[in-house]
Amino acid sequence: MQVSAHFSSREFDCHDGTLYPGEWVQERLVPLCAVLESIRAAMGKPIIVVSGYRSPAYNEARRRNSSGVAKDSQHLHGRAADIRVAGVPSAEVHAAVLALVKDGQLPQLGGLGIYRGWVHVDVREKVGGHLARWTGEGVDEALV
Repeated sequence: MQVSAHFSSREFDCHDGTLYPGEWVQERLVPLCAVLESIRAAMGKPIIVVSGYRSPAYNEARRRNSSGVAKDSQHLHGRAADIRVAGVPSAEVHAAVLALVKDGQLPQLGGLGIYRGWVHVDVREKVGGHLARWTGEGVDEALV
């Protein structure tokens, strides 16, 4: 199902084969894709969705193999995407997203994290109106 001009629900299916839950598309995936469309427009290049929805079993398997996977990840709730832009370093994508936030162009963005090789964006509810931000293991914070 096409969710926005450049994103389909299939791009957000779990890597274990579990489909993105159809009942969440309007409330969760449409706002997430709106954020991604804004980032795509700012970058002037297509976005690659590295990871979207994660089933509980898949998320738990990832947690067993990595210390950087949250127990109650926004991926479990269909509100998150780990993204890459081909040929663009994560720090540059992260900086572009922050510039959009500062310009008030991403009001639905609730979480932003940077990792080696990708950037995490999500549309969680902001706590106290603040964007949740973090830096993944092994990322040079001087670049952020």
